[in-house]
Amino acid sequence: GQACAVAGRTAPTGPCASGYYCVLGAATDTPRNGTVVGDICPPGHYCPIGTSAPLRCPSGTYSYAVGLLNQWQCLPLAPGLFSGRTGLVRVASADCVNASCTTPPSSCGNTTLEACHNSSYGALCEVTPDAVLFGQCRPGYHCPSGSVTGFNVTCPSGSFCPLGSSVPLVCPPSTYNPDPASPVCKSCPAGAYCPYNNTQRYIPCPAGSYCPAAVSTPVPCPVGTFSTGLSLTHANNCTACTRGFHCST
Repeated sequence: GQACAVAGRTAPTGPCASGYYCVLGAATDTPRNGTVVGDICPPGHYCPIGTSAPLRCPSGTYSYAVGLLNQWQCLPLAPGLFSGRTGLVRVASADCVNASCTTPPSSCGNTTLEACHNSSYGALCEVTPDAVLFGQCRPGYHCPSGSVTGFNVTCPSGSFCPLGSSVPLVCPPSTYNPDPASPVCKSCPAGAYCPYNNTQRYIPCPAGSYCPAAVSTPVPCPVGTFSTGLSLTHANNCTACTRGFHCST
């Protein structure tokens, strides 16, 4: 973490400059001699003043830039993604080459999602997202920017969260969802209706109407019929008008 920039010194000249790291034998506080003497801070890392070894960007962040001075310059992952790894260079839907995962050369090819991260051997490429290392937010959960786990925030009832959700999506009319952590909404059952967005409980079909499955409004019994019962599912469930009466509306 020190540099010896002047000959004949009895002590180091001073600490390594921010954005650089000094290992052994650094003749300047901004060495560019590789890992033996020191160099500019590599991608996925940051180097405060006096750094002897680059510090990895924290989980939930990444950096493809060199020369970072502190961890606050590491960028948060995009919403809908997560990573428990440190030292990330990139998490994206891209080819490894496009993601600068070329040291050592990689043959990952085109993938739906990949992660570049620095290791002691250079930049490596992973193409197998899972629930621990990195990937898209898990079904039933949503992940704001900078998430470190795929199970970050539980999707609330009345909403649904498919794979890769950054925010909960409200269940539309004709659907409902009574349960948290759901990746899909349920269709409103026959005999009930679901009139609103964000419905958590369906409503029994009222008298004088019937409700097929997946409806947002009850359907009136046809002219010539009536109904005093609840939760009818079909027009055939409506009762023919009683003798001596008429059912016009």
